[in-house]
Amino acid sequence: MEMKPILNNLGNLGAKAKDSKQVAKYNKSGELICVYGSASEAGRKNNTSQGRISCNCRGESKTCKGHIYKYIPRKKYLNMIKEEKGGKRYAQYELI
Repeated sequence: MEMKPILNNLGNLGAKAKDSKQVAKYNKSGELICVYGSASEAGRKNNTSQGRISCNCRGESKTCKGHIYKYIPRKKYLNMIKEEKGGKRYAQYELI
């Protein structure tokens, strides 16, 4: 008899969780590169752990894999602009 993991009771994980924080990825000169729904998503997409991303967001490290990550405050952005460039979606935040 083959045992299969039960995955239906995990709840909301990552960006779907109501308490997850969005994470912005910047290069070393401070230009916004990408926005992720959570630190977990940022870790998966950048081949690193969620813990390293979170440490960088909290200011415990200067960079993570050559980039700077910051949490985006939930209700503290003025506007978000989405546009299509080459089939990709971009988001631009103006932080207060």
